[in-house]
Amino acid sequence: MSFQEIISLAYDLKDTLEQEPVVVHLEALNHQLNQHQSLLMMTDRFHALQEDYTRLWELYGDDHPQLIEVQKQLHQQKIMIDAHPLVRDYLKAYGQVRTLYRSIQTEVFDPFHTPIKGCL
Repeated sequence: MSFQEIISLAYDLKDTLEQEPVVVHLEALNHQLNQHQSLLMMTDRFHALQEDYTRLWELYGDDHPQLIEVQKQLHQQKIMIDAHPLVRDYLKAYGQVRTLYRSIQTEVFDPFHTPIKGCL
């Protein structure tokens, strides 16, 4: 088999995976996530709190009362995001796709992971 044939097979695998139902479902959920205004607002708030937390930590260190308050808000915001049904559906679908990709990694690519003599 030539190198070009191997490359062609790799692209065929990519195309096949893109049409796999679990991958299509994940992409649809991802699109929904990116269109959901209230969820986008929650994630924007989460990122703003992360920035506040980092700034406060750099200024005051670990034990400043304001830092502790922002940390609580950050945690509450994360819980709200993670509890959202669309996020839960996405994470479940992501897990299924990750399992698929992991099995492909194990079956197709891991056999090639052998150390080259003289290299670590």
